[in-house]
Amino acid sequence: MQQLKYNADLAFSLPLTNLMAETLQKHYRSEPLPEVILPVPLHRGRLLKRGYNQSTVLARHISRHMKIPMDHKSLTRQQATQPQLDLTPTQRRRNVRNSFSCSEIHYRHIALFDDIVTTGATVDELSRLLKQHDAKTVDVWCIARTPT
Repeated sequence: MQQLKYNADLAFSLPLTNLMAETLQKHYRSEPLPEVILPVPLHRGRLLKRGYNQSTVLARHISRHMKIPMDHKSLTRQQATQPQLDLTPTQRRRNVRNSFSCSEIHYRHIALFDDIVTTGATVDELSRLLKQHDAKTVDVWCIARTPT
């Protein structure tokens, strides 16, 4: 994941997302699928520096595989936050607080896609924001979850 995220090594993105899509299809066998996939956005400065958003790359593969639309424009990261890597859980929550914005959405069931979920601070903040914009259900999808 570090090679994908920081070194543009996208070789594993398709195999990882194919495995994830298989798992998701089993999970949602008897439940309705989300109507859209929203990748966690990067701040414009970080996107320009890195050249791509790894969550968008991965979400695009999942979107195609599962035939669920992906929307990478409704969420934006307004503030260039400090990288979360070396922060404590409390610092992570403070770091992302009010750092995102959401355009007017009409989705009720959303899959929020992040590459790696560590403390959950980012997805918690985005889920809160989406529910303020009338989302009823926000499912969090990620390739990796770090141990607590």
